[in-house]
Amino acid sequence: MLHCIVLLLAGLMRLTASQIYPLISAASLSTAPQGFGAGTSTCDQTSTCGWANSSDHVMAWAIQALPVRRLISAWTCGGTPWDTVLDIYINSPELCSQTGDSLTLVATKDNNDTACVDYPPNPLASSISFVAEASIEYLLVLRGATRDACGDANMFLTATIFADLPGAQTIVIPDSSLTTTPQDFGVGISTCDQKSACGWANSSDHIASWVLQATPVLRRITAQSCGGAAWDTSLDVFINTPELCSQTGDALGMVATNDDDSTACPGNLSASLVSFNAEADTEYRIVLHGFDPSACGDANLLISAWSSS
Repeated sequence: MLHCIVLLLAGLMRLTASQIYPLISAASLSTAPQGFGAGTSTCDQTSTCGWANSSDHVMAWAIQALPVRRLISAWTCGGTPWDTVLDIYINSPELCSQTGDSLTLVATKDNNDTACVDYPPNPLASSISFVAEASIEYLLVLRGATRDACGDANMFLTATIFADLPGAQTIVIPDSSLTTTPQDFGVGISTCDQKSACGWANSSDHIASWVLQATPVLRRITAQSCGGAAWDTSLDVFINTPELCSQTGDALGMVATNDDDSTACPGNLSASLVSFNAEADTEYRIVLHGFDPSACGDANLLISAWSSS
């Protein structure tokens, strides 16, 4: 009987560096939000591990590895509202004893006003999204924004296998719709509603993406993030290929990029503007994201084109 109990506990918990974490199994995650932590409280939990970040009260879950990449999102909703922080680490037997830069912090998020729009409102709740690499286990840590804060440990998580990600809403812009007069191709769209695990997303939480159709002639293209509410944007341009999503770093083949251009939009010094030569018979992808990876806003994008003979 004792042997059976030990086996049962081993299936439900993960032992790491003398710390026992509830295990979030791969089978328990899906694209539909799944609840974890109901009926538990960080007020009853403590840890001397480095990842506890000197907090008096913490709750941690080990997220089981899979042989495929996944986009995982988590948010602190469902319980009594309180001021939370979420941290993500790569889990390892040495993690508990590590501190500072050696902790391999993958992502962290304090407040997100939109985290609990479908639950009791809580402007102090946290939400976080990250790409879980294949065959790597992660540790999800819930703590308070202040050292002594504690509260309900309710969590919701979703997971989407990387190969199944639709990416951001890709807007295909036919050549016939481009003129020398700037046209707005992002009316009514927000980067806050979109995300992608593709390399071209530049680790941003929120992005919008457009694909310029190829033409048989060379064109000069200008794109500028104007027309909506002002926010601090960045624009990147890539040659669009079937392999682009899986590429990172130099392999992405960035054509142009811009953070701030004071001439892009009158009255918005944080708007962005890119101009580039679009080669004949070549498709391009334009990506709009925040200068801050967690920032989001209106996805208005003015694009104009000139043919070159």
